[in-house]
Amino acid sequence: MIAEALFDAAMAYKREKLWRRLTDLELFAVRHADGQVSCCCVLGMAGEVTALAVYTGPAGFDSLRQLLMRRPGEGALETSERMHSQDCAMLFMDNKSELATRDLAEAEDYFRRHGLLPRGPKAYPHFVRYRPGYVAWYLEDAEDQQRLLDGLNAALEVSRRLKAARLAPGAAGFIPVDIEGGVSIPLLAMEDGGWRWERWTLPAAGPAAWPSAALTDEMTRARLRRNRGKGTWAARTLRHIQPISDEGDNLPYDALTRPPFFPMALALMDVDNDQVLTISLAPDPEDWADALGGIFLDVASRAGLPRALMVSDDRTEALLRPLCAQLGVGLLRQERVPLMDEMLSGFAERFGGGNDDEEAEEAESILDLIQDPEALRAAPDELIELLLDMENAGALPKELARFVHAEARRRGME
Repeated sequence: MIAEALFDAAMAYKREKLWRRLTDLELFAVRHADGQVSCCCVLGMAGEVTALAVYTGPAGFDSLRQLLMRRPGEGALETSERMHSQDCAMLFMDNKSELATRDLAEAEDYFRRHGLLPRGPKAYPHFVRYRPGYVAWYLEDAEDQQRLLDGLNAALEVSRRLKAARLAPGAAGFIPVDIEGGVSIPLLAMEDGGWRWERWTLPAAGPAAWPSAALTDEMTRARLRRNRGKGTWAARTLRHIQPISDEGDNLPYDALTRPPFFPMALALMDVDNDQVLTISLAPDPEDWADALGGIFLDVASRAGLPRALMVSDDRTEALLRPLCAQLGVGLLRQERVPLMDEMLSGFAERFGGGNDDEEAEEAESILDLIQDPEALRAAPDELIELLLDMENAGALPKELARFVHAEARRRGME
């Protein structure tokens, strides 16, 4: 059940409309009573969602960094995994139809007890917990609720300070951040019933720690080494684009007691024969390394060990390097494995993730607008802010960014 204070803070946040002042890259932090620090992200200026996201600790901020870092040439599977790797507690202001039955019942009970009548779009508070590899779920944990409450109260303080001092966000120390880390943002900490303002340095990205699979059965090792082929395989680990539930695939969301998850999978190809050997799933969304290692061994026992195995990412290399060393299989790190890329692109399209054409059309429309002086002049301020955010995030070509900056200066936005 959602705490009463969290509903109160959510409705106050809706009234303050902080998203009209801060972009989603003008972050601030809050220090909790236990000393942990959360990074807070205000969403709403672009008009698509109205929300506050609270990312706790280095792992939380790293998931925000991953969300914002779309890589060149990224396909639908990679985009899906970034989107489903979030680690945060969120408040959305949503329409009534977007709430699950349980969330809606709690919201309407709150409105009824306080004599409130929700009006207009996005009038209902919706509390959500995102965990890496899982479908968004109810905000059930008391600690998660407290961290979101602290973030909302800090957001209210930010809004009050900006209004009272009539400050632009930049003058108050809010700047679009470098998501690589190493820059400082405002930090709010509760002290003696009031707020103390400090600065906090965003953590830099550290090396990813991926699990490995190893073979402990010497008899299996000896048997596999005798069954050696001559070909070359390719391997890729991926997170499936469609969620599954261990409670059954036919239960509606409201009937589930645990969140569905996006399972990890191992794809193996015989490169010499352009043949898909397997795309198999691990049954556990978190403890998946041994299961995927077992899939590799099962396929090798049937088809014979390859002479070499090609990989193109750190996660797959970390998973299979020990097995390859134990079995005498050469591990070849490649920048790309085109056959695997092509196969997985088709896999993503089959399971509903093939949106590359739509994204390309949207990007083309944005580029056309930037290069059309009349269209750019007629664009709303919110779109200019969004384009500036894209440029800060490295998603806008520099030769086009100058047009956006010129229009921003004309409007007095810079």
